[in-house]
Amino acid sequence: MAPDEHADQEHPAQGRAFARSLRWALRIVLGLVVLLVLTVAVLWFQRERLVGNYLDDMLDQQGVSATYRIEQIGPDRQVLRSIVVGDPQAPDLVIDRAEVRLVTRIGMPQVERVTLSGLRLWGRVVDGKLTTPVAYLTCNFSAPVGGKRAIFTHDEVITMF
Repeated sequence: MAPDEHADQEHPAQGRAFARSLRWALRIVLGLVVLLVLTVAVLWFQRERLVGNYLDDMLDQQGVSATYRIEQIGPDRQVLRSIVVGDPQAPDLVIDRAEVRLVTRIGMPQVERVTLSGLRLWGRVVDGKLTTPVAYLTCNFSAPVGGKRAIFTHDEVITMF
């Protein structure tokens, strides 16, 4: 057998080995894609429970007693209903419906608009003096840096007032 004929016989075996390796690589990639799709699907179907747990934890950390009902959680719109802050018998704040609209900029969601319907605040008499509540909804304002307090930009001041 000539050396050229022997080399020709080795190439089909190498081609089969390469094809077999390629098939395994494709199977692994396909398996990872399926796993990713399933993970996203599970998170999507559990989104209301996940958001509820997050909100409950955040309220507990702040020491705020509140109840609410999640109506809708989506990629660009979240809606809560029947929000009651404080003692349900004598609440400090009641909101019938709160809608938060998000936009994605540079891959990160940002609050575009917050709409509150049926907002009611109550004052209290403390030590014989009437105290009236003040509520500010602060979203996407400058954060404190290096232990120094946050300083609002001109646009943030315009947004607040």
